[in-house]
Amino acid sequence: YCREWLSTVTELSIKKPEFRLVVKDYDTTKICECRESSFYVLKADLYLIEPPVICSCQGHVPLYRLPKIRNDEYFDVLQWQKVYKACDQLFMDGTGERYGYKMMHNPQSTLAINGRKVCSFLEDATGKAFYYFLFKFYGKNKNNCPVCGKNWVNHDASSGYAYVCHSCRVVSKDLS
Repeated sequence: YCREWLSTVTELSIKKPEFRLVVKDYDTTKICECRESSFYVLKADLYLIEPPVICSCQGHVPLYRLPKIRNDEYFDVLQWQKVYKACDQLFMDGTGERYGYKMMHNPQSTLAINGRKVCSFLEDATGKAFYYFLFKFYGKNKNNCPVCGKNWVNHDASSGYAYVCHSCRVVSKDLS
């Protein structure tokens, strides 16, 4: 929308709009500036306001750089993020700790199923691998993917995730 309005304003203006960086926003994490990513990860966090898509550079990807899922919007991605944050809140508050953790950790939970659908669509639309992040807090991950049971330990630390299953498109890491 910003690009569309900027184009309209530019056409109607005598002088082109000027942009200046007034102050750096220190409340944000790294934002991806890559022209092209080798893979993406769908991962949310209770305390971050950034979009829930992370590039292979470990930066958050602005949603406008991704294809819209339906109705020309990002509702599915934002709705998944909202539900994830609600589960994370339950987990952190202790009120619904078990339920919140199960939703974020279990690949068969409604949250994970919906998130993996979003990943599947975005992978088809971008042509890039799109992984779903499984949260792990208690103990260490087992060496087997919780979806297919195959060995999923990734020995390439450059991805930022200790556990990767390329066939199931899930990633995880131990909290410690």
